[in-house]
Amino acid sequence: MKKRKTLDDFECGFPSYIFLELTKNCNLHCSMCRPFNKFQTEWFMEDELLSKLKEEILCKAKVVDLRGWGESTLDTRIIDLARFLRNNNVKTIIYTNLNTQNPRFWKEFAGAGVEIAISIETANEAHYSEIRRGGQLGYMRKNLRAIMEACSDDNTLLRPFFNVVVSESTLRELKGLVEFASQEKIERIELNPISIANGEGHDIIGFTKEITSEERVFFRELLNESERKNVRIEIAANLYNENNALRRTCSHPWDYLCIGSNGDIIFCDHLIHNENGVVGNLANGSFWEIWNGKLYKTIRKCHYYTDFGYLNTKGLECEWCYLNRYGNKEYLVGGSGRPIALSEYMKINNI
Repeated sequence: MKKRKTLDDFECGFPSYIFLELTKNCNLHCSMCRPFNKFQTEWFMEDELLSKLKEEILCKAKVVDLRGWGESTLDTRIIDLARFLRNNNVKTIIYTNLNTQNPRFWKEFAGAGVEIAISIETANEAHYSEIRRGGQLGYMRKNLRAIMEACSDDNTLLRPFFNVVVSESTLRELKGLVEFASQEKIERIELNPISIANGEGHDIIGFTKEITSEERVFFRELLNESERKNVRIEIAANLYNENNALRRTCSHPWDYLCIGSNGDIIFCDHLIHNENGVVGNLANGSFWEIWNGKLYKTIRKCHYYTDFGYLNTKGLECEWCYLNRYGNKEYLVGGSGRPIALSEYMKINNI
C-alpha cells in the first residue's frame, strides 16, 4: 500500500499559465454575468504592482491570459503589455466582448500577436443587445473586421475564435452564429455552458435536464451546417450536467495562477469572482509564500485525491468541473485536456 502524501509533498515549481486581471471593470453588464454596470477607478491594477509582476512573474510564464472578471481592453496599458510578453516569448491570450476601443486599436492589438477569443452568443442583433447589455453587434463586427485585416496583412498572426456561453435561450441560435462566423472568416466556435446561482450558495452549470429528442435533431443539423461552412465547433465543458463519460485530472492548482487586479491570488480562473477561491494577496505575502503555502498545498492535495469535501463546503465548483470540463488551454502547458469536437461530444453522449 502506498504511503499517503503529506502537505509537504505538494510544494510546486513555478506556474506555467498565468491569468492576469488588469481590471474588474467592464463596459457591459451581460445577463449571465453582472446585474448592473458598476465602474470604479480603483478596480484597475496599480502601476507599481503591474511593473513588479512583469519583472518577477509574467516574463517567466509560458502563457499569460489577460482575463478576469472585467474587460481587460478597458486598460490602455494592454498593448504595451502584450508587446512586452511577445518580446519575452510568452504566448498571450485574451477573452473580450470586442465592444471597447475602435478598429485602429484592435488592429494594433492583434498585431502584437495576441490570441483573441470573442465572447458572443447570437448573430441576432436584438437578442445580442439583450444578452450583451450595453453592447452592439455592429460595433463588435467593425472591430472584428479590423482584427481580421491585421491577420490578412500578417499571416503569422493567430486568427480569433468565438467563445459562446450556451443557454436554453441561445442554443437554437447557434446555426445562425455559424453562418455569421463563416461570413467573417471565423474558423472555430467554442461552447461553454452557463452558470446560474441556485439560491443555495452553489451554481447550476449547464442544462439540468436530459437531452430531448428535438435537441438531438438540432445538434445533428448544427454539425452538418458547421461542416458545410467549414466552421469547427468545440465543446469546452459538458452542456448537459454530468452526462458524459469523459474524465480528466485538473492541473490548475499545479500549473495555473490567477492574479486579481488588487493583488489577490486565486487558484482557478473559474473562481476569480468568488472570494472563497482567494488563496492570498501579494500585499500581505510574497508570491512563493502564497504559492507553496498551507492553503495552496491543501487545495492540491484535495485535487490529487479527488477529495472535494473541503472545497464543496466553500461553495467551489471543483467537483463538477472534474466531472464535466474537457479542457481549458491545459494543452498549451503540457497538459492533456483540451476542448473536444462537436462530433466527439455527440458520440460520447449518444446524440
